[in-house]
Amino acid sequence: MKQAPLNIEEEYRLELQRFLESPGEKSLRRAYEIGREAIVAGKGLLEMGAIHRVVLGDLLRAAGSVEECYRLTLRAGEFHSESLSPFEMASRGYQETNAALQRSLNNLLAAQEELRRNERHFRSLIEHALDIISILDSSGVIGYESPSIERVLGYSSEELVGQNAFSLIHPDDLPGILDLFSQKLRAPGSSASGEFRFRHKDGTWRILEGIGTNLIHDPSVRGMVVNSRDITDRKKLEEERSRLLVREEVAQAEADANRRLNLLAEASSLISSSLDYETNLAAVAHLSVPYLADWCFIHEIDEGGVLQRLAVSNCGPEDGDALRALQSRRALELDPSGTFAKLIGTGKPELVSELGDDALLALASGDEQLALVRGLEFRSALIVPLMGLGRPLGCITLVLSDRGRSFGSRDIALVEDLAHRCAAAIVNARLYRDVIRERDKAEKASAAKDEFVAILSHELRNPLMPILGWARIFRNQDAVMRDSVLSEGVRSLERNAQIILRLVEDCLDLTRISERKIRLDKKVIDLNEIAESSVEAAREMAKEKDLRLVVRLHPSNLCVMADQTRLEQVLMNLLTNAVKYTPNGGAITIGSRRVDGEGEIQVKDTGIGIAPDFLEQIFEPFRQGSNLWLATESGLGIGLSIVRQIVEMHGGRIWAVSEGIGRGSAFNLRLPVTAVSPAVAAPLAPAGRAREGQKPMCVLLIEDSADVLYLMKLELGWLGYSVLMARNAE
Repeated sequence: MKQAPLNIEEEYRLELQRFLESPGEKSLRRAYEIGREAIVAGKGLLEMGAIHRVVLGDLLRAAGSVEECYRLTLRAGEFHSESLSPFEMASRGYQETNAALQRSLNNLLAAQEELRRNERHFRSLIEHALDIISILDSSGVIGYESPSIERVLGYSSEELVGQNAFSLIHPDDLPGILDLFSQKLRAPGSSASGEFRFRHKDGTWRILEGIGTNLIHDPSVRGMVVNSRDITDRKKLEEERSRLLVREEVAQAEADANRRLNLLAEASSLISSSLDYETNLAAVAHLSVPYLADWCFIHEIDEGGVLQRLAVSNCGPEDGDALRALQSRRALELDPSGTFAKLIGTGKPELVSELGDDALLALASGDEQLALVRGLEFRSALIVPLMGLGRPLGCITLVLSDRGRSFGSRDIALVEDLAHRCAAAIVNARLYRDVIRERDKAEKASAAKDEFVAILSHELRNPLMPILGWARIFRNQDAVMRDSVLSEGVRSLERNAQIILRLVEDCLDLTRISERKIRLDKKVIDLNEIAESSVEAAREMAKEKDLRLVVRLHPSNLCVMADQTRLEQVLMNLLTNAVKYTPNGGAITIGSRRVDGEGEIQVKDTGIGIAPDFLEQIFEPFRQGSNLWLATESGLGIGLSIVRQIVEMHGGRIWAVSEGIGRGSAFNLRLPVTAVSPAVAAPLAPAGRAREGQKPMCVLLIEDSADVLYLMKLELGWLGYSVLMARNAE
């Protein structure tokens, strides 16, 4: 197909390019022919000049340097001059066109010089900038690296160009950076920022903050442009500042915690200093302001259910008159359906943002105080009930007047702890008061009991003395003892009178011990001698029940410091119990030995035994080993209690051992031994009978009981004394 003819501008452009590529006469002839064609087409000189400027401008923009532009302009001028030769006035048109071209060339040269200056300025900024400018391709390979990389990371630009930037990023940071990079690859023109660690040339890690912009589709860039800045020092400063802030916060928290602990410790010390809880709680109220609140009220619900204000304290001296008016202890009228009563009843702390009159009435008493409290501008309150024994005992009310303060969770927890301690103080004081009240009742009852027992025992001893005395007299009368019935009656009379006398003596001893009226007459005695004398005293009782008495004493003396009478009383009690609770035909063993610097006496029987649960209880007053003891013999169950107390008064100990009911029992008594031997007392000569030729010794008897008086006169007379009697000392 035949191509369409080109227009003058296209033809001019084509031939000019050919001329510039291959100058010669042939090309110049084409310039002349184009000029002729332009004349034929009606083109003028100015139009041809405009076509030349357009074509030349396009060529100059594609030129690489100013020298090239200058060369192109001259060569193109030659071509243009030839194209104008057909025109009349060619020289004039050439001059005009050339002048315009010269102006354009000068403008272009000036623009290029400005471009060079800007390029030098930009390059200087890039080279001296703190930021690193990098251009990466879509796989992360570095295509350009600004010179500042060497100052920041130690690498030269040439060292990094061609490397993959991701290979120098810290492994922990790499996944996030790769994910961000891939997101931005899918969004041309978008930007994203991030922080990551980059390996320095010396092997250390520096923290960089980078902003990446996707310019891969921009023909002039074709890459991901990343501006990075070293923020390692800033990060260190931030971390140090964070550590300092943390330390400061920790120090403040510790100081606050210490202050709270000190407050609780001081409050605990105040509360526990005495059982006067009202005074102590007033001190706690004073301690609570101004640290916890501006005002502190402590109320108590007494045992009658009446709410009473115990304490008030505030931190402002300007409110002194109000404080004095509110400090008087008064019973307050509490509406059961009101807010205050409901809050106390919940048993939980409650924040009240606005205090109504029903709550203010719980803080004030009467219209005058209510008006006073209203004037104090109470803003908010924290009400914490005092709970004890499963019910509300009162409350602590902390009030704020300052609008710049508020109660936090730690304040509530602290006041709850404080409330628990205050409630415990009230409970302890009330329990102590109840204990004292009950103790006083018990002491009065015990004193009355002891007085009754002492009187009863005394009254029982008086008639017992004649009974025992006449029984001894009858037992020494041959006429009475030859009669089997009378002899048995006398023995029974004496035996039962002795039992009653022992019970009476036990009651008196128990009373003396409780009143600490027993005095020990201690001296060095031999336990073996006490054991032997006690065995002999009990032998008659054992014989009546056909019991075998086995004595196994330590071969040498076991000397102790003791009251002989009381120690004999202890052993006689143990032997009497052994006889009482051992069936006929049984055996009782009395032994002594030295154990670890102590002397021990053991009374062991084959009797009814003691239940394991009762081995300690039998030493309590009015307790016995089992019901079998009750069924065996009469007794009050106080003998062993007296025995233990006497032994402990001697610095010793006593305990029982038994394998159970029906297995017998053993009582072990231990006392500290002494190295001093017992003194041997010289036998006393009978003082009653007068020697031959001497008058009998005269004895004055004063006794209000006529029966006892006559009996003693009779027995003393038989001993050879002369007796004078009187019923009283008058």
